[in-house]
Amino acid sequence: MSLDLFKKLCDEMGDYLYKISLYITGEPLLNKQLYDMIEYATKKRIGTVISTNFHIFNEEKAEKMISAGLSHIIICIDGVSQKIYEKYRIGGKLDKVLKNIEILTRKKREMGSKLPFIEIQAVQNEYNGEELPLIREMSVKMKADRFTTREDLRDYKDATHDRTCFWLWFTSLITERGVVIPCCASAWWSTDKKEFGNISTSRFKDIWNNEKYRTAREIFHRNGKAAGQNNNFNPLCEGCTIFRCPR
Repeated sequence: MSLDLFKKLCDEMGDYLYKISLYITGEPLLNKQLYDMIEYATKKRIGTVISTNFHIFNEEKAEKMISAGLSHIIICIDGVSQKIYEKYRIGGKLDKVLKNIEILTRKKREMGSKLPFIEIQAVQNEYNGEELPLIREMSVKMKADRFTTREDLRDYKDATHDRTCFWLWFTSLITERGVVIPCCASAWWSTDKKEFGNISTSRFKDIWNNEKYRTAREIFHRNGKAAGQNNNFNPLCEGCTIFRCPR
């Protein structure tokens, strides 16, 4: 995403946002304007979080990250041995990640900053079951603020009962081109049913309350049928198996 588009979003929504997650399908540290984005959001009192493999980092970037005011960093480590780590993080170098964590924690001390909050996250996969407790121990030794695990999304199971989708009411995903889509799961789906608008040409406020969003929200009422289905938009939410039990 360009810095100009990001600023447009912050200027319009700054009074309503408390957090922006600067990641979805790619590596956020590849964006050369990332620290400018974080700084711009921080000045508007908007929290920022990134999730990273933490390879593209050094002393200079640590100072930029802390000075910009990043609130929260999630560092992905899926093994304590290079052999296990690289089975999931193909091409990754564990020693590089550990060195970069040491740089960040040291720079926080030197600069007298409590932020960013450092979370080490492990994806539970078929290779690292025995190493998960060891990753937790390593996180404590490296003075991380939190250790968490999450399931591999490839092992996702359909919902067993209907529940209301929080995404449609509380948060939204905006792609690097400004396209507004309803949730993170839809980022991987190749269909125009997920495109609810574009902040490059419209105000987010108008998109958030447009007929597409209202139609999608209706799916979680009226016995799962959208009231607006007589229009020309049939949202991908109709076939959602994350919040709705497959019929």
